Amino acid sequence: MDFDFDKIKFLLLSYPRSGNTWTRYIFEAISKRSSIGYSVGHPADRAIGSRLRLDVDFDQPAILKKSHCLNQQERKSDKSLILIIRNYKEAITRHLTDDRVPAIKNPVERFKLHLTGNDAFDHIDYIYPIIAFDNWKHNKHLIYYEDLIAHPQRTIHDLSNFCGFSTEDTDFFLANLKKHRESGCKIYSAKSYTKGKKTKFHLHRISKTNRKLIDQHIKDNFSDIFNKYLKQYAENTD
Repeated sequence: MDFDFDKIKFLLLSYPRSGNTWTRYIFEAISKRSSIGYSVGHPADRAIGSRLRLDVDFDQPAILKKSHCLNQQERKSDKSLILIIRNYKEAITRHLTDDRVPAIKNPVERFKLHLTGNDAFDHIDYIYPIIAFDNWKHNKHLIYYEDLIAHPQRTIHDLSNFCGFSTEDTDFFLANLKKHRESGCKIYSAKSYTKGKKTKFHLHRISKTNRKLIDQHIKDNFSDIFNKYLKQYAENTD
């Protein structure tokens, strides 16, 4: 699907497996405008409304583009930025494992590869999107994945208000939230393990000792980002 970057109004940024497909679904279902995926043209990244009947108006240009790392054009733009943050022990574990791997081997070292703050476009990093959001000088909105799952009414209304969507359209979507959530899970190409019902699932593939070591690594290397955005994910120190 071709798109005009000048017509894009919103950039959606996150580490993979953080709820960006579900957020795109919400965005398209309420606004009736299409979104562009990370890999433009890849079947799994097509507009959600091209895979489901959401009454998206494809005669109008896409107004949201998803990314895991901002490219040069995106970095220089003045688009409104939406960031989704998910517990790093959930998101990275989910990204690194599948059904055949009951536990991550050498988890601390493997996690460090995804906790570099590296902004290279071909490197998928957990910390970089948060740094980019923290430094963004234009309109921006933060979504915690856990709030999107546990408190959908409030979180979706906040997103809708930020984007300028009508309260009526948002309420209509929320009145049918269960149906939409089921539809969203069915089209998720990477498979949904929790069906949008749990916020803690994948981290149990890592021992508590190693989870604490991962917490400490982020505290030591990205203290400002940790304290501002991530400290709620730290394990108890007892």
